[in-house]
Amino acid sequence: MALPQAPEAEKEVSTKIKIYNDTIKVNGDLVSFEGKIDDYKIDGQYQVENKQEQKSWKRRANWSKEIQVSGTFLPLEGKRNLHGFDAKWFAFSKHKLGTYRIEEIQNKRPLSGISFLRQWRAFCIDWV
Repeated sequence: MALPQAPEAEKEVSTKIKIYNDTIKVNGDLVSFEGKIDDYKIDGQYQVENKQEQKSWKRRANWSKEIQVSGTFLPLEGKRNLHGFDAKWFAFSKHKLGTYRIEEIQNKRPLSGISFLRQWRAFCIDWV
């Protein structure tokens, strides 16, 4: 079985990402989340620019969106230890392209009702 071709690492790519808003984590000024580009999952990273933007990301329920972004894919590691853990194969088995670092958010649009369960879970996480 062949691995899917991820875009070249460190090369600027402009794309649309559907954010899984119940997976958003804010750690200082770094936001991480899971999302989807076409039919593949990705791990997303974004560096917030100010406190207001950080607060916006902390309200997960507001991020049921598809965003137009530009950024780069981080390189995937191959086998890296004596037991043969292979990060590329692990990402493939999870149907993931890898980690996408967002440089700029160009546009946002709300998602339709398909993401209702994720939106409800995000609301519950925020509420707790």
